[in-house]
Amino acid sequence: MSLKTKLYVVTAILGLSLLILTLRYTHTKSPILYAAAVTSGTTFYHFAMRLLAGGLIHAAFHNRMDCTKKWFQEKPFEPALYRALRVKQWKKLLPALNPEDFHIKTHSASQLIQASCQAEIVHEMITVLSFIPLLFSIWFGSAGVFLITSCLAALLDAAFVMVQRYNRPRLLRLIQKQSKRGTI
Repeated sequence: MSLKTKLYVVTAILGLSLLILTLRYTHTKSPILYAAAVTSGTTFYHFAMRLLAGGLIHAAFHNRMDCTKKWFQEKPFEPALYRALRVKQWKKLLPALNPEDFHIKTHSASQLIQASCQAEIVHEMITVLSFIPLLFSIWFGSAGVFLITSCLAALLDAAFVMVQRYNRPRLLRLIQKQSKRGTI
């Protein structure tokens, strides 16, 4: 089963558990069911939001982003930051939802750059959307719990952004080398 399929299954299970726990809580008013329903709801939000954000961006751009935009250009501080964070050592540990989009044997370097730009935008969007559950604390309390889970979720997606931004200059250098050799 692919990672994408697993994420859809987990999201469906979380949605169903949210529904069941909420219905059970309304009949029992059990504090344990309340906590479980809120936890299930927040977790469901994080999974569903990621799938929806990725799906919407992919439907709009189909890995054809304008990678020449300033937003996608490497900033002067980035190489030192990525060395300090040792991105090269841990980047392969992060899964890709659509790994076929990042195979160098089936895609050109320029196609990989476009896919990386799209993945970056998706994860940046998700990073911002990870803080929406803070609004839930207005109704459910436990602002600290919502803050911690939102920060952890945002940090996870920031790691994916860093990997895309780390890889892109290397792909650009590959294109330059191929261009000099006349192999593009």
